[in-house]
Amino acid sequence: MVDDEFELPSAEAASVRLGGVVLEWLSQAILDGRLKVGDPLPAESRLAAAFGVSKPVVREAVRELVALGVVHIQQGKVARVRAVDAAPLVQFFRFAVSENDHGLADANELRKLIEPQAAVLAARRGTAADQARLTQTIAAIENSVGRPEAFTDADIAFHEAIAAMTGNRLLSLQMQGLRSVIRGVSQILTMRPARTTQEWDATVQRHRAIYEAIIARDEARASSAMLEHFGAADAAIDQLAASWRSQRGETSAA
Repeated sequence: MVDDEFELPSAEAASVRLGGVVLEWLSQAILDGRLKVGDPLPAESRLAAAFGVSKPVVREAVRELVALGVVHIQQGKVARVRAVDAAPLVQFFRFAVSENDHGLADANELRKLIEPQAAVLAARRGTAADQARLTQTIAAIENSVGRPEAFTDADIAFHEAIAAMTGNRLLSLQMQGLRSVIRGVSQILTMRPARTTQEWDATVQRHRAIYEAIIARDEARASSAMLEHFGAADAAIDQLAASWRSQRGETSAA
């Protein structure tokens, strides 16, 4: 077979692969500590020369790191390594949940898989400082009854405080990543026009049951209280879904 018969990659495909090499090198430099949080990335011109690529190829590799939340770029300043946070997850879950009518139920189910065990670890590992923070969040929940926006903020703080109490950074980041999901579910449930005083009180009591179990370091009760909390949310979400289907003239779930 003559050389002319081989199908060669396009220039665009070659650029993508070269950009991947730059991305991998930068990623590894961050992972192994050669580039630490706060350090500037090497200049585009240096990276382009070192890898034999154009500046746009380098720029695209850096953009991918920005999207992952490990590099920060300010207008007119050099790109710097930043501490990992949950911002990319927040946006990801926001779009994932909004994709279909089952998003709220899926989100609640995901949380039901994660948070009972988080409550167990919080009861087991929480420090005095952690417990003080949790006490502040339950007080905020109790003081925000009847005010949906304030209640939602307090609800998010409560669940994130529990995740932080586990001492597991990945779990804490996961809960922070679910922030937009938690906010959406909380807002929908608390802003229902027919929400009664009794329902508000029941919601507060479910949070207090979780709080008291964690403070008492009762792992089994903490898990049970969290499961009960999400069971109530399941029922409310089912009611909302039925209402939405009725409004669309549907007779059953898709």
